[in-house]
Amino acid sequence: MKNKRAKIQEISLDAMFLALILLMTFTPIGFIAIPPVSATLIHIPVLIGAYLFGRRKGAIYGLFFGVMSMTKAYQSPTSILDPYFQNPFISILPRVLFGYVSGFVFERLRLHIKSTYVEKITSIFFCFFLTMLHSVFVFTSLAVFYATDMNAMASEASYASYWAFVGIILLTQSTIEGALASIIVPAVSFPIDRYALKGLLIHRLSTRKKEKVTEQKNSEIVENAEVKIVLDKDEKEKEIMLHIKKDER
Repeated sequence: MKNKRAKIQEISLDAMFLALILLMTFTPIGFIAIPPVSATLIHIPVLIGAYLFGRRKGAIYGLFFGVMSMTKAYQSPTSILDPYFQNPFISILPRVLFGYVSGFVFERLRLHIKSTYVEKITSIFFCFFLTMLHSVFVFTSLAVFYATDMNAMASEASYASYWAFVGIILLTQSTIEGALASIIVPAVSFPIDRYALKGLLIHRLSTRKKEKVTEQKNSEIVENAEVKIVLDKDEKEKEIMLHIKKDER
């Protein structure tokens, strides 16, 4: 019964997160036009979902973020880079990778940091770091698939190189995005974590710990079995050698 209730709660929250990403995509909240590119805040729901549910949900929310980004690039481009986001390798792939990596990082924090206070402070730092990583994933994808166009665009805008342009974006727009994520994600995630999802998250974390313990036990069983096999082999070889010696006599 508890598992069923937790599953219903999980599905409801998935729907809420996807609806929030959809809403932010087609309103000024999600994409803020700051020339020469558009700043985005849609990565924030992905970070919240990754913090609460881990890498699998982080990847799913990242996928939806990417699909919505590609859809918007087709329907209403607002910056010079938007036409390139019609390519799923630019709009979708980096966002899936971003969601997965974010979930993985937060999972490791939950499992390995014992102090709740230290976990919260570290999570704030990683919200900023992961936001910057999201920008790096996107701009690296642009460099991989459209190197010539990106270098030409940077030259026209009087930048020394494409990566000089990227560096300026990271220091300005991405830094603002990261600062906002560091404020909003903890403000939303920590209360939900503590009150609304307490039972669900305990169930998830206890399941992960059980799986980890099971893996360790299975590994020990396999190691013991291998040792036993080796010992048996040695004993057989000793017996064979003894038989040979007896026969020689």
